[in-house]
Parts: sequence; C-alpha cells; structure tokens
Amino acid sequence: MSVHEHNHEKPLVEQQEAFEGIGGMGEDCGERNHQDEAKADRRLGCVRHFPTRENVKSKEEVQRKDMRVQAKMGEVEEKHKRGCLEGTEARQAARKAQHWKLEKKSWLRPHQWVG
Repeated sequence: MSVHEHNHEKPLVEQQEAFEGIGGMGEDCGERNHQDEAKADRRLGCVRHFPTRENVKSKEEVQRKDMRVQAKMGEVEEKHKRGCLEGTEARQAARKAQHWKLEKKSWLRPHQWVG
C-alpha cells in the first residue's frame, strides 16, 4: 500500500468509526442500488458509447429521485395530453341513445322461432 492510498483511506476509516459503519446505509439500500443499476443496464444495453450511457443513467436517476423534476414532468405530461375534440361527447351520447333505442325495439318485438 502506498502513502497516497493510505492518505485516502484514513478519512474513510474515521468516518466509519464515527458512524459505527458506513453511515446508516443498510443492506437494503445497497441491494436496491444494484437492482436499479441492473435495470438501467438492461434498458440501455444498446447504447455502446460508455459516456453517453452513463450520462443517460445519471439523468434518469435525477428524474427518479428529485421531486421538483417529477413535478415538472407531471406538468409537461398534463400539458401535452390530448383532450377530447369538440363534439366528441355529443356524438358518443347520440350513438349510445341510438343503440339503446334499437335494443329497446328488439325487446318489444315478438321473437319468431324458426324451426
């Protein structure tokens, strides 16, 4: 072990002693990170350029964890939702009324049995 490596490890050891471990990160958190990383790798497997892939994974992580980003994404989705065209509800109501009218007639008509 070199002096350089030793100097980097010393603050880490002090931190682990102060927090009695790695600072409250249980096994669940580490396991979840591994699962998130595996999902991202499967989703971005077709991206061969390493810096691009890591950049996309970093942006997705921010989207997943930052509440402000999630709120902004929700606003954009609501803004771009396709609403009903004018008259659509009226046409659908007229179509339903016509359907019920025809069904009512068929109920009132006596059925002829073909034998």
